[in-house]
Formats: sequence, C-alpha cells, structure tokens
Amino acid sequence: MTLADVLFLLAVSVFLVNAQDDICTKGEVDPMPAMKTHFLLWTRRNPKIFEELLIGDVLSLTLSNYVRTNPTRIYVHGWTENGQNRLSRNLRDGFLLREDCNFIAVDWSFLALPLSYPTAASNVQPVGVLTGNLVNFLISQGADQSQFHLMGFSMGAHVVGRAGLTTNGRLPRITGFDPAFPCFDQSEAEDILDKTDAQFVDIIHTNAGTILDKRLGFPLALGHVDFWPNGGSLQPGCGLIQESTGVKIENILDVFIKVPFRSTPPNAPHTPSFCLDPVLRISGPQWVFPSQQLPMEIFSSTQTLTSLLHRVEETKAFQENHLKCMII
Repeated sequence: MTLADVLFLLAVSVFLVNAQDDICTKGEVDPMPAMKTHFLLWTRRNPKIFEELLIGDVLSLTLSNYVRTNPTRIYVHGWTENGQNRLSRNLRDGFLLREDCNFIAVDWSFLALPLSYPTAASNVQPVGVLTGNLVNFLISQGADQSQFHLMGFSMGAHVVGRAGLTTNGRLPRITGFDPAFPCFDQSEAEDILDKTDAQFVDIIHTNAGTILDKRLGFPLALGHVDFWPNGGSLQPGCGLIQESTGVKIENILDVFIKVPFRSTPPNAPHTPSFCLDPVLRISGPQWVFPSQQLPMEIFSSTQTLTSLLHRVEETKAFQENHLKCMII
C-alpha cells in the first residue's frame, strides 16, 4: 500500500471518528448489485485464467471446469480491493496447491470503491445475498453442501455472513479475516458475521480495535472460535493500518493454507520476541485459553494459528477434554 493510500485511509478515519453515526446512515445501496458482482472460478484445470459463473445459468456451469464432487472454497475481498488482487491470488494458489478444489473469488470491486466507505458498507448485504444464491444454485446442480467453506476479509467477512443466512440450510464453515468494524459496530446480528451464520464460524483478528486507535477490525469475539494472534490488534513488524490489514495478514493466511499441521517436538524453542502469547477465545460462555495451556509449543503466532486451524475439527474435543479453562 502506498503512502497516498495510507494518508487516504487516515483521512477517512478522522472523518468517521468525527461523524461516524451520521455518515454510516447515508450510504446508498447500489440499485444494480447483480450486474456489478462477479463470481470468478479457478480449478486445477484452469489455475490462472478464471471462468465466470452466473447464478441460474446451468449451461455455463456445465461448460465450466467446476467439479461438483470437489470441495468449494469461496473468498470475498474487502473494501477498495478486487477478486484478482494479491490476497485473492495467494489464497487461490494456496488452496489449489493444497487440494483439488473449486476456488471462487467474489469480485464486488465496483460496489466497494474507495471514494465512499459508507456506500460500500451498504452494499455488503446485497452482495451477501447474491453469494448465498450462488451457493444455493451450485447445490441445486449437485454440489455437496458439506464441502463448502466461505471466507471473507474485512467487509467481505460480513458478506459471507449474510451469504450463510441466505443459503438453504446451514453451511459447515465460514471464516472471517478481520471483520470490518467501522459502520458495523451498531449493526443488527443478521448484518454482521457471527456464529449463527454457519455450523462453525472461526474469526482471525489481526487489526482489532477502534478508529481512534487506527484499527479497522472488529474488537469483539464473533465466532465459535476467535483467534487473536499477538493480542489481535497489531502484529510485530507491521504498521498501523497499512500493513496490519491487507498486506501482512497475507503472511498469516499463507501459513493457514499452505503449511501442514505439525505436532509438537519435545522441548521446542520458544520465541517470545515474536510471539506475544496469542489467545484463543471460544464464545458461548466466553472462554479464554492462554497459549501456554494449548497442547503445542509456541513457535510463532502464525505457526500457532496454523496448528489451531488445522485442528478446527477437534475444537470441541479441545474444549471438553484437553484444556483446563478459565471463565471470564
């Protein structure tokens, strides 16, 4: 992100701080969201050149490389981004390297333009409905609902939350990367990503806080499991807004999708200068698991995060059998 981008975001931050409640109510929903939302498909048969999927178009789906029996991973970008940016490509390449899947990026860039944050926030719900309708269409054509995993960054996290509410039946998993906080702090539950949107919702917080602290991510636990590497607000070696969001989160996501789970070697070295004891919070009643209680050594925040994410299916077993918990 350039210096101009940083200055622009800071200007937006000041603007929102001074009049956030008033401004956030002035965003106008685009009248033609379907024309400005695109679903870009990549598979191992077309790993670099996307094919566009259209809701309800059986012929285009049949002629595409979409494989109904393969897992489907859907990613939604955030404000000012697009479905072919660096983060989208890294996720695409990582998932296709790791598994034979259908990777779909939801490109709503013309509805998430940088000149109006409130307008982009207002467009989150219709884009979420469209994304949910795509999922419904794919399932109606033979895709297995149990193999869907939706992911979203910043505003995109709330898009996949709405998509989860729109689908016919609950999806197995939704992941949110730094769900956006400005203009969503007073939203109703159905307008933000939370644990009601899928059978399992996990959230990764890396830039959590308020605009007053130059943070853009949701500072509250939203999912069944919320990950807070290094406290969840500011990552070592990162700047404030510019690198804690769209750039350095890629480092965590790269590990998330590419590094296989590794069990703990005995007496593994600790690196406190980089890892500042990340915390895993499981909501319901609010549970806190200090990192030293986890059945793994702390190598770095990203590696700890990876180990936890690769054990998502065992989270309930962790909660019930393997961890000594403190309630707060």
